[in-house]
Amino acid sequence: MDQFNHITSEARFDDQQFLHVVSLEQLKERELFDADAMVIEATDEKVIRAMLRQIRGMRFKNFYLKPIFVSDEGLSPELVQQTDGLLSFERIQACMQRSAAIGRRIREVRTINNRYSFKEAALVKTLQYLYTREVDLQPFRSREAKIGYVFPYLSSLIEDREVPILLDILKKAEEEGWLEGELIDRVNLCKDCYGGYLNFRESCPKCHSIDLVAVELIHHFRCAHIGPASDFERGDKLICPKCDKELRHIGIDYDKPSEIYHCNSCGHESQETTMKAKCVDCGTVNELQHLQTRAIKNYQVTAFGRDLAIGGFKKFDPQEVPLQQDQRILAYEVWHIFYQHELQRIQLRKLNSYLGALRLKEAPLAHLDQTTREKIMRESLLTISHYIRPVDSVTARDLNTFLLLLPEIKAKDIKVLHEILDYNIQKLLGDNLGIAGIIEYIEFFPVGAELNIEQL
Repeated sequence: MDQFNHITSEARFDDQQFLHVVSLEQLKERELFDADAMVIEATDEKVIRAMLRQIRGMRFKNFYLKPIFVSDEGLSPELVQQTDGLLSFERIQACMQRSAAIGRRIREVRTINNRYSFKEAALVKTLQYLYTREVDLQPFRSREAKIGYVFPYLSSLIEDREVPILLDILKKAEEEGWLEGELIDRVNLCKDCYGGYLNFRESCPKCHSIDLVAVELIHHFRCAHIGPASDFERGDKLICPKCDKELRHIGIDYDKPSEIYHCNSCGHESQETTMKAKCVDCGTVNELQHLQTRAIKNYQVTAFGRDLAIGGFKKFDPQEVPLQQDQRILAYEVWHIFYQHELQRIQLRKLNSYLGALRLKEAPLAHLDQTTREKIMRESLLTISHYIRPVDSVTARDLNTFLLLLPEIKAKDIKVLHEILDYNIQKLLGDNLGIAGIIEYIEFFPVGAELNIEQL
């Protein structure tokens, strides 16, 4: 690994570009987009987990499916399993081949739809991860995980406190035939927080105290008396309290058939105790019958699962609505690629390019049916395209949000465009829907690496 110590940002192996990062601050969207793979050189496992969570949580497939390697051989095996492997000098060729194979399969799948629920997005992302890596979903034991197991990729999408969501996703995927499971374990989880770290302890059936003492019973064969050992003890001898005979030999004079439990809190004695489980995470004392018992399984992707990984759920996507043959109107994925290239271009040539964001208010549109919403989105895109230059482009990130890329435009032209769009979009929707003040905002920003378009 000494041969990599001097690398701080990126390196090329043959025709592949590997982005090397040490901290979260180095995760720049533009560099990550350009790289074929990423190498995390951090040694702090918390930092690595945070990086994985941030990247896997992104929306674009070239980000959330990016091949990711680690370089520290001292990392826990469970954490390495959540990446695409360990990059060492001896394994460069193998890692290059793996990265290239993953990249080819990433091109076969579609970026998740904006209209997916959180669970749907997590499921499709996980299926795509398994498909592009050609692996099964095999859970690994982990003391860091709330339920004691980690599922590669899926666990990095879901916070530990949301473990019920993870289990629900896997259950749904198996029920729908997208995954096929093989049982490897069952876990008992806290009824309140789904924590798997439980302390099982016996308690008094009368007052529920755990301050119990086990007391041996002695059975005197001759007179059939049974009582606590303390009743027989007189100095160093055992004397039956019923018949006053000395008990000398166990098995001949007496035996010890069982124990009883004495509660030091209330004095109650009983041969039965109540078993309860106290959650180490939240402190809830669980009756055993109230514990959540869940199956832990190895999962294989089925043929239906592969179809879902490639094509996604059949839902409306604003990027895919057929539009007029206007080359300025682009699908979001294509528009995003143009945006990334413009980022590089302005850095090389010091140009003034702008990104525009126009968003419609949700409340006045929420009552409309899906078909009407789609029509509004199409008409808005067409209206915007009428007033931008041939070199400009526009896309719909979702039903309400429109993004414009305006290369090499003057500030005074931006002001004019702002006024034109404000008037014409308001007029389009006001005349057709009778809604005034439909625009939530129109803003323009200089294109730059520090601009996070996902937050616009």
